[in-house]
This record gives sequence, structure tokens and C-alpha cells, in this order.
Amino acid sequence: MSTPISKLILISTGDNEEELRRLEQGIVEHVHGVLPLEIFRLGMVQSLLHAYHEAALSVPDDNALLMFCHQDVRPLQPPPPSGALGAAPPLQTEYQWAKRAFVEPAWWLPMVQSMLQREDTGVMGVAGALGLYPDMPWWRYPDVSGAALHITPDREPTLNLYGPW
Repeated sequence: MSTPISKLILISTGDNEEELRRLEQGIVEHVHGVLPLEIFRLGMVQSLLHAYHEAALSVPDDNALLMFCHQDVRPLQPPPPSGALGAAPPLQTEYQWAKRAFVEPAWWLPMVQSMLQREDTGVMGVAGALGLYPDMPWWRYPDVSGAALHITPDREPTLNLYGPW
């Protein structure tokens, strides 16, 4: 993509109204005043692969940034006030690459805007694999990167660090 991003289109799946509203509000807080935002709720789908593929094909704007999210995805936190910094959890030396995501949670948007100006970049994610094997979850693929914060059934946060972005 050699032209600027025209807008962000949030494409979500799921039917939990409360979770969808939290997801959407979190994204609004990150993009407000930076990019126009459109929201497409796909509802419950049988196949994420098929639903996301069809949704992408339905977007006529080649300069739109498509963001695909499950209903339970949340930005780490709203952007902090100007000049304020977020708080990073204690990270071992080999995981310091993840610190900026906690300290500057809105940093992802300018990073995406910058990366999409490159000819070799078109798909990015918070965490993912560089390939997939049939019938195997992405996190078991040998070449993964990124991080995800999950909440355990006991409501405790757990940070899964897969490797540098």
C-alpha cells in the first residue's frame, strides 16, 4: 500500500453485545481523530476463515485498513493522556521487545501506518504464525511472534509472549 490509509474497518465476530461494545469502544479510543472508523459485525460464524475472507472481499476501498477481531479482543488500555506513560509488567530481558506495547498502547497505529507503506508488508497481527499446519492451532507452528494477554478462568491475567514482532 503506497497511499495513506483511508479508514479503519473493524470486522468482528460474535454475538455478545456487551463484549462487542467494549471492543468497539476500545478501538474508537485508539483511532479517534486519527482515522475514520467503520464497524462491521458479522455475528456468529461457522468458519472464521470463510467469514473474514468474504468480509475482506466485500470492501471496495483498497486503502482501507481491515482489522479482524473476535468479540473478546480488547486494546491493552485507552491511550494515556498526552505525556503520560502506561505501566509495563515485569519482563525478563529476552522479552523487553514487548515493553513498548504496554508503555505506549496506541503506538500500534502509527506502526501499522508506517509498515503498510512498505511493499513487503500487507498482513499484520498482535500475535500469529508465519504459516499454518492443517488441524493445528497457530501457536503450535514453529515460527510465531507477538504477544497476547489472556484472562484465566480465575480472572487472573497471563501474558503469552511468542517472540519479537
